[in-house]
Amino acid sequence: MSSDQLSGLGTAQAASLGASQLAGLSTANVAAMNTSAFAALSSASLSGLSSAQVRSLTTGQLSVLTSSQASGLGAVQAFGLSSTQVGTISSGNLAQLSAATVAAVRADAVAGLSSTQVSALNTSQVAAMTAEQAQRLGAEQAAGITTAQAGAISANSLAQLSSSAMASLSTGAVAALTGTQLVALTSVQVGSMTTTQVAALTTAQAASLGALQAVGLGSVALAAMETADLAKISASAMGSLSSVSIQALGSTQVNSLTSSQVLALSATQVKALTTDQMAGLGTVQSSSLSATQVGVLSTDNLVSLNTAAVAALSSKALSGLTSGQVRALTTAQLVALTTNQAAGLGVAQASGLSGTQAAAMEAADIGKLLPTTITALTTAAAQSLTTAQFNSLSSAQVGALSLVQMKALSSDQLSGLGTAQAASLGASQLAGLSTANVAAM
Repeated sequence: MSSDQLSGLGTAQAASLGASQLAGLSTANVAAMNTSAFAALSSASLSGLSSAQVRSLTTGQLSVLTSSQASGLGAVQAFGLSSTQVGTISSGNLAQLSAATVAAVRADAVAGLSSTQVSALNTSQVAAMTAEQAQRLGAEQAAGITTAQAGAISANSLAQLSSSAMASLSTGAVAALTGTQLVALTSVQVGSMTTTQVAALTTAQAASLGALQAVGLGSVALAAMETADLAKISASAMGSLSSVSIQALGSTQVNSLTSSQVLALSATQVKALTTDQMAGLGTVQSSSLSATQVGVLSTDNLVSLNTAAVAALSSKALSGLTSGQVRALTTAQLVALTTNQAAGLGVAQASGLSGTQAAAMEAADIGKLLPTTITALTTAAAQSLTTAQFNSLSSAQVGALSLVQMKALSSDQLSGLGTAQAASLGASQLAGLSTANVAAM
């Protein structure tokens, strides 16, 4: 039959054509069929079309495709569709395609879908989409993905979405993603997420983010995350955040961090903390800091800690302080130290105490310093001890005082010396005292 003959084919005649008859037509003849005749073809006969024949179909023919015909299209026919042809198929007809048929559509043809067409796909069809097809979805198509569809996309396909497509997902679609899907996201995809999308994440989703995804969280996006969600991020994910992202955390967010999250912070991340963030640090967070973390804090950050946070630091953490850091502590912070903390101070910390700082410490705390720690006090610090502080020293502490320290002691300090303390003084210590000091005992 010629193209002219086929162009005049009636509906009754078209309806009588079988699959083998259609398969025998040239592509030119198929394209010559009028739309009324094409709409009359049975779904069974259409299944006989080759990919090349489907490619020759006009947009007019595809626009009159019936839902029954669409449901009969198979993988062979779907593979022949171009992006222009795909864009011509009605949303209702697209929804009639089987999952296998959808999966057979060429990746470049998927780019022809409108957001309305994408929204019409059922979850089975979306689940059947290949990674190559997902890769070709643009911002317009991604914007059409519904919440039900978002949860149906395979993790492998989701990982192929472009940054622009990822950023176009609705907040409802983002909130519908499963933990398995989120773990499949690349750092680039996470980095493309908008603040609105990040804010839409649930606590369960935040908990599923891994180190790879955390690397992609930018400072703006992280700052938009709800405190409850931030507190659910794993320790490994927390340790993967960039220093810039860490700096973007608000004081409320920092105060929501868990012990394991704080402990997971690297030295670089801790160094990046701002004074405002440190000032907002709560007791839960400060009590979780390690000696290594405390040791890298700048003096500005250290003095920004509130007294409650200082009192919550572990003795082990305090042992990480350098003499320079100790010298920067305020008198209020030193007064806030507990006796257990004082007992944990070592030589490095004691050697940093100034006279003013030493005098500000509570007598009970001074009495808990180790003898070796007492020996490390500068002469200025030893000389600044009040009578009450000096009187709180144990026999072991007094016996540990160096000759230089003994010489620096005042008559007032020695006048308060108790019998047990005096009994612990050695010959060399006594020999180093001035006559006035000896007389003051």
